[in-house]
This record gives sequence, structure tokens and C-alpha cells, in this order.
Amino acid sequence: MKKFFSLMAIAIASLSFVSCSDKDGEAILTVDPSFSNGLVVARTGGFYKIPITADQAWTARLDDGCNWAKLLDTNGMGSDTITICIDANYHETGRKSNVLITSGDKVIAVPISQRTPDENAGSDYYDLCTNKGLGFGFDISKSKFRNKAVSVFNLEAINLLINESTINKLRFRNMFVTDEINNFDAKDIHVDSIEKKKDSLHVALSFNINYGLFHLGVSGGYNGGEDRRTDSKRYKVNQTLPKLIATVNYKMILNEYRNWIRDGRKFTKTEGGEDYDYRAFLLSSTVTQQLDSLETSKDSTHIRHAAEGLYNDLGPALIVGSTLGGSLALDLYVDTVYFKEYMHLDSAHVTAAFKSGLFSFDADVKVSYVKDAVEMLKHSNCTADIKGGDGAVSSKIFYAFRDSSYTQLDSLFQKWANSVVLSKESNKNTASLIDVDLVPIWVLVDEYNPARAYMRKYVLEQLKATQNQQLIDRFAEFSY
Repeated sequence: MKKFFSLMAIAIASLSFVSCSDKDGEAILTVDPSFSNGLVVARTGGFYKIPITADQAWTARLDDGCNWAKLLDTNGMGSDTITICIDANYHETGRKSNVLITSGDKVIAVPISQRTPDENAGSDYYDLCTNKGLGFGFDISKSKFRNKAVSVFNLEAINLLINESTINKLRFRNMFVTDEINNFDAKDIHVDSIEKKKDSLHVALSFNINYGLFHLGVSGGYNGGEDRRTDSKRYKVNQTLPKLIATVNYKMILNEYRNWIRDGRKFTKTEGGEDYDYRAFLLSSTVTQQLDSLETSKDSTHIRHAAEGLYNDLGPALIVGSTLGGSLALDLYVDTVYFKEYMHLDSAHVTAAFKSGLFSFDADVKVSYVKDAVEMLKHSNCTADIKGGDGAVSSKIFYAFRDSSYTQLDSLFQKWANSVVLSKESNKNTASLIDVDLVPIWVLVDEYNPARAYMRKYVLEQLKATQNQQLIDRFAEFSY
């Protein structure tokens, strides 16, 4: 009998052991039902949370080759929330990846898809206008800047540091600053005497109208190889109407990012456990991977390859300040007859004429200066460029130029100025990007890393190859 009970005890113990082993192997792993169709991410990117239910240890990773997202949580124990940081998408196409979560013998793939700008509407347009390309790299082709699709700074992380971080908030409040401007005056009018040169001149006009659409393009320096003479002169007359000025403090951002690196590159939550140390995400995932590759390169071949990759994505310059509003510029080639008749014609006189006549927004307009401004247009080959403002008003300005109805321009310019509107609604917004402030991209590289000197040399070589003397002069002595 004792032998029977002994055998029964052994059998029960064996069965219990097998059951426990089976239970340990059958991990419980599920994702919140709201993610059954995956995670759809806005064009602006940001931080997203994926709740999971688990009874064992788990790990998480992204698909190989996904360089536009970063997981804040890569492992844990039991039920938890996985946070993912996703870069803004300014590419012409959408993109997809997966978050792969593993626990025991179970693997769950959570699809991630991010929309393109064309698939977004409403306030997304204003998001573009608000940051106006801040943190974008710029490529330079000849004398114009062309926007690239990679944003360097993560504005979502900056906003979190400013508004929600448990780390000293005052420390971060100046990382990103915007200032709306609502009053116009004529002080922004300026005239540059470009050059004296020989030309066969007549009244002619080409026109570039931009309204209601996001416009990212800034003219570069003027270049001319014509024979120069004193019988004709070229002027650039420009009136800007800033509506919103935004700046990003790139030095502060890079310093905080470097501090995070020196603190051990930890993604873990801050001491209070309320949020993450968002300094880790001040730069986009794409850029941080490229910088890591560049700064950890061990030989010149790897440094060159990494430098070329960063340059190809960003170009030589980085936008750290920009202005949204309207601008109206005339490029005047004043002809021989007029120049000889009015020997006093110089940039000061042209400025006074347009400031107190055409382009004036003051109530008191001097008739004599209106006449002078009209005469300049009549005796000039004039190329006009309008950015921002209502399209119908811009068209009327075009027809006034075409029909030589210059006396109407003064009132039309004022109507155009009043039509420059900054709005969250894309169908009401008529403001455009009119100015940018640039720094060289080598500022992204740690100033104590040898790769920085190589990056500087490489950028200047590329600028020389594109013959952009304007940026060469500006960046050659750039100290930081």
C-alpha cells in the first residue's frame, strides 16, 4: 500500500512539473485591440504608445532598416506600454515598418504606417507654416536653395521638454521661439544697386505669383558676366511683410543632446518616473544614426562615406530661423535715356521714390515720388516676384504691369499687403516663406571630434563646386 501511494506521489509530482513547464512556455502576449490594424502616424510624427499585456519578460525592436523611428522601450517584464518616437515625414511618399514584440515563443508584429503631406489637410498645413522649415537641411543648386526631405530637429521632443518635462522647464523655454507680427510699415523697403551693365532694354515683365500654397525657395546672389558700362543701371527693390518669425536655438539643442550622451545615453524614465528624458530625441532618428556613424568612424574612408551620407540628406546648410509672410520684389534695369536724363538716380533716390510712392503703406503719399517711381518703371526692364498674398490681387498687379497702368500699383500694393493672412486653415492662409537664416551643417558634429574638421572641409569643397560664393564667404569664417 505504501508502495502504491509512493508511486502515486511520484506520478502527481511529475504531472505537476510537466504542467508548470507547459505553462511557462505558453506566454501570454497581446496588444491593445485598438492596434489591431496597426499604428497610423501623422505626417508630423511624434511620440506614440502601444499598450501590451504579457505575463513574462518581453523584448521589442523595429524592422531592420527603419531609420525614421526609435523605440524608447526595448524590453520589460509583464504588462506595460511601449513608447515609440517617429520622425516627421516630408518625403513625397508614405512609409511603413513594424514593431516586433517577442515574449517566450510568441511574436507579435504591430504595423506602422506614416502618411505623406499630400494626404493631410487642415492644421497640418499650419504646422508647416509655423516651423517654416526650421531644422531642415538645404541643398544649394546654383543660386537657389532647394528644400530637402529630412528634418534635423524633433520639434515634438522640443515641445515636450518645454511644456511637460520634469527636468527644469525654464532651461528649455528658449529652444523654439515664434513671434507673430501684425503691423506693416514701409521701413522694410530697401534698394540694392546691383551693377551697371550693358543691356538692350525695353519695358518687359516676367512674373512669379505664389499664394495659398507652401512655398520654400529663397533667391541667392546675383551673378552677371555682361560688359559693364555707365549708361544703364540695375536695382533690386524689395518690400517684405513679415507675419510670423520663428527661430530654433540650435546651440542649446545640440548642447542638451551632447549632455544626454555624456550622461550615458539612457532612454529610461527620469527619476520621478513621470516621463522620459526627451533630450535623447532632440534630433531626428535619421540624423542621430548618421552622426553616430560619422563620429565613431575609425578611418578616413569611413569618415568620408559618413560625411557624404549626411551631406546628401541635408545639403550644406541648416535652417535655424525663418520668416513667414509676404514679399514683393522688383528687379529693375534702368535704361540709358532715363539714366542720362536723371543723373541723380541712385539707390537712395530709388528707395525714397518707392518708399513714399509705390510700395508705400503710409497714409501720406507724396505725388512727386509716385511720379518718379512710375517713370522708373516706364524706362525699365522690370522682373517682379510676389510671394504670399491673395492670388486675385496679385493677378491685378500683374495686369497693371502688363498694361503699363503703373499709377494703379500704389493702391494695389496696399490691397495686396492687407491680403497676406496667416491662418490655420489652408484655404485661408496666404502667407509664404520669405526669408531663412542658415548655418553650416558641420555644427551638428561634436566640436571635439576630428570628423568635424573633415565635415567642414567637405562642405566648403561642395560649395566651391557649385560656385555659391555667397555661402562660401558666409561659412568660411563660421566659428562655431
